[in-house]
Amino acid sequence: MTAPEPPPALPYAPAASSPPPTPFTPPSQEVALPGSRIAEVARTSTDALRRTTAKHNVLAIVALLTVALSVLTFGILAPVGAILGHLSLRQLKGREQTGRGMARAAVILGWTFTFFLPCLTLLFGMGTILALIKAGADVIGLFAG
Repeated sequence: MTAPEPPPALPYAPAASSPPPTPFTPPSQEVALPGSRIAEVARTSTDALRRTTAKHNVLAIVALLTVALSVLTFGILAPVGAILGHLSLRQLKGREQTGRGMARAAVILGWTFTFFLPCLTLLFGMGTILALIKAGADVIGLFAG
């Protein structure tokens, strides 16, 4: 019996005689940046650090919590939360803090709740009062016909 023939060499296979690839070695000298470029890199990295370590404005948090609590107080605290939101927005102009979205939400929701929650309370309150008057009148037979 004869030995089988080896398969033909693939066209993309490396030749057996080629040397192995050499690993990448980094240059021994660091690349020197011009003075203005170094200052720019330092400034942008410092700005990025400030953005990641920026604290929330406490007044914005308090304003949003006050507006949220105004739902439980039927809108009584809503104008307080809206005014605190305005004060927080004013504080945020001169500071590097986060919380502008919370302050805006407090202002918008605060003034919205200021106008709509008392109206809803009156509407439902009047309905409840009228229902109680009718129930009382039915008990004593005031409108019995």
